[in-house]
Amino acid sequence: MVPASATAQQYGQWSWDGALGGTVRSYRNSVGESPTVSDDEISADVALGLNGFLGHPAVGRFGILGTVGLGNYNGVRTLDSRRWGLNANLSLAPQSRFPLSLYVNRQAYSYSNITLDDPFALAGIPETSVGFGGRFRMRGGPLNGTLLGYDRSNVTYRQAGGESAVQETAFADWSRGGRRFDQHLRLEHQRQDFGLVDYGIRDLTGNFDQIARLGGGWRWELFAYGVRRQLDYAGTTSRLDNARTSQRFIDVMSPHATLELSYDGGLSRGDQADFKTHTGLVRLQLQPTPAWTFTPYGGYGLQVANGVRLRAPQAGLSDHLAALERRALGHRSHVHARHRSSADGAPLVDTPGTRLVALSLAPGPRWRP
Repeated sequence: MVPASATAQQYGQWSWDGALGGTVRSYRNSVGESPTVSDDEISADVALGLNGFLGHPAVGRFGILGTVGLGNYNGVRTLDSRRWGLNANLSLAPQSRFPLSLYVNRQAYSYSNITLDDPFALAGIPETSVGFGGRFRMRGGPLNGTLLGYDRSNVTYRQAGGESAVQETAFADWSRGGRRFDQHLRLEHQRQDFGLVDYGIRDLTGNFDQIARLGGGWRWELFAYGVRRQLDYAGTTSRLDNARTSQRFIDVMSPHATLELSYDGGLSRGDQADFKTHTGLVRLQLQPTPAWTFTPYGGYGLQVANGVRLRAPQAGLSDHLAALERRALGHRSHVHARHRSSADGAPLVDTPGTRLVALSLAPGPRWRP
């Protein structure tokens, strides 16, 4: 590849830039000393852009970029391609409390020497692609910290009978931080249509996370997520709802004691399935010395699937000795827990110096209709 670039600018108003690149590749394959398949590829790309201000940088900025690409491929197949593109962006009041940015791009493609059995043709030959979108940010007012966005792209294919592939996303994102609360909320709608195979996806997603400092050593950590999905295929529609939450109440009682109350729950609901799960856990982490930490815990789990219930109580004690203190004691102790999960639900990892004792409060999980 041999790139070249140039730029010229009148300070404070206009600038232009250009780029030129080329690629030459050659592949020679052989079995033993007998040549088999050979491939040669040559490509060239040219880009020229213009950037400037709308009178003043605080009023607005713009950019325009044009591109041209040529490609030639000879080998197992012969393919010539051409690509023309135009990209434009506009930013209004970028330094204000309510900046707005917009963009649009278009690409056109042409090909020659494509046979009907070429894998490229079977996957769909794109002719044009168009994309546009924007962002609007609020840095003041009652919705301070809000970002609104929209993106859309459309790809049309040769001999597709008007069918195209569409991807569309619209979202609202809000966040704020303060002495007591750090919060973030995002709502998003996403649409994907694959016109060549008559398949579409619609997703409506929301997630919220928060850290709240409640005073007195207490901290509340919250995460919640939900999605509603709709699938369309060949005239058939199916829907799936999924939601989950994770919450932690943490109290730093002293430098040597921390209490944690946690809850994890979720649900999944489809046309022919219904699943719910709930897990509550209490942990008390005690550290009598810097080298020794032990944590008693207890909890209860419940899973419901199509009317069938699974109950799983648990209790246990874990303790940890630092490596130096363990070597002074001259032994290792491992007691594997019957319930193979840690207090926060992650798989247990046995490490030297860690002793785990778990107690099941029931003979085993009990299924109840």
